[in-house]
Amino acid sequence: MRSILVAAAASSILVALTALSSCSSSATVQSDDAGADAGTDGAATTDAPVDGGPDGRYLDIFPAPHAPIPQVVPQPGEPAHVIAHPQIVTITFDTDSAKADLQAFTDAMVGSEWWAATTSEYCTGGGDCIGPLTVAAHVSLPVAPASLTLAQVEGYLYQLIADKKVPAPSSSVIYTFFFPASVKLGEPGFEECVAFDGYHSLSGNLPDGTVDAGSLDGGAMPQAAYAVVGRCSADIGEVTLTAAHEWIEAATDPDGYGYTVNDPAWGAFFYSEVGDLCDFEPTTLVGKYKVQRGYSNASGKAGKNPCVPNTAGELYFNASPEKSRVKVAVGQSVTINVMPFSEKGVGEFTLDALDLASLYGKPAVVEATVDQSTVRNGLPVTVTLKLLSQPEPLNTGDRAAVVALRSTQGKVEHYWPILVAPK
Repeated sequence: MRSILVAAAASSILVALTALSSCSSSATVQSDDAGADAGTDGAATTDAPVDGGPDGRYLDIFPAPHAPIPQVVPQPGEPAHVIAHPQIVTITFDTDSAKADLQAFTDAMVGSEWWAATTSEYCTGGGDCIGPLTVAAHVSLPVAPASLTLAQVEGYLYQLIADKKVPAPSSSVIYTFFFPASVKLGEPGFEECVAFDGYHSLSGNLPDGTVDAGSLDGGAMPQAAYAVVGRCSADIGEVTLTAAHEWIEAATDPDGYGYTVNDPAWGAFFYSEVGDLCDFEPTTLVGKYKVQRGYSNASGKAGKNPCVPNTAGELYFNASPEKSRVKVAVGQSVTINVMPFSEKGVGEFTLDALDLASLYGKPAVVEATVDQSTVRNGLPVTVTLKLLSQPEPLNTGDRAAVVALRSTQGKVEHYWPILVAPK
């Protein structure tokens, strides 16, 4: 799902991800109850410092040894579910002035290097990897509905299938609704242009976490993969960006048993799918159409930005904490080590830390302070995290606040999240 925070904050929060260092001496991020404990004076005691040369420095190793970047993986014990041979069915409306452009955009994805770069490394448990995207049909309907709840979107799709107005569902088809701005989508608490500007789902699995068994028509209809692209901007580029996001996620994680990030902190900050993890990256083009990058395990392991395609001459930098999850009592502080790292040629960059609640306009839950704001590869620093109040539960059920280390150089920003849980 493409969160509305993405569109609202894109100009100020550009997120990029780092790569796993090829050095054998990479640090290991600790998590859960291995987090540092706060002493009686509020100071932290840590048990896994970032070690290196003199004073823990790795100034001449690029990138400096750092915590492994999280990977996107299938659910534990489950074979990966992907749509290996995706066929797009666009559903547009005659009254939409953008209809022809949206159909042309979809056609431009066929055979694109962008699609291969963002999806081809992801495979089923049987080794069937995602192949080229094709277009099964362009369907244009005369009149758009005035409003649809999440469940009604599925009912609307099933009615179109039953009336044979769209091709029949299959294991390869991804129906894609391009709703015009006149259509009100969602329901109280989960509304278009408030909670989301697009989402993908498999019929029966709604994006707000509920299951809509009724829409399955008692099992008479097969499940169908679909994407919903809202119209939260008059900029057609924002619409194509959302569609591209949903397509790569629908292909790599159609039903929740595909590829999602294996680190709870990253999932809580970015959301968990391959599009989410690259939401705030600089965009790229397919022809004249704006699309976003997708997450690549292979690029990360190669020491490059895992959000692909990378641009020519792009150099990556970030800062990794020694622990992905720390525990501290409300009102107390904990201090952990952080290793800034970069490819050679980056030079100095700035480092600070952000409380996720503040990004959503809520009161800060964690006060986060780094001891040095100007950093460079291999020169370790610390971050002090003071838990100000009891965090709300995350969507995983874990009660923890989310803080992100932010590394900045010019207009480029990269993040590394940390969970801060109460003792």
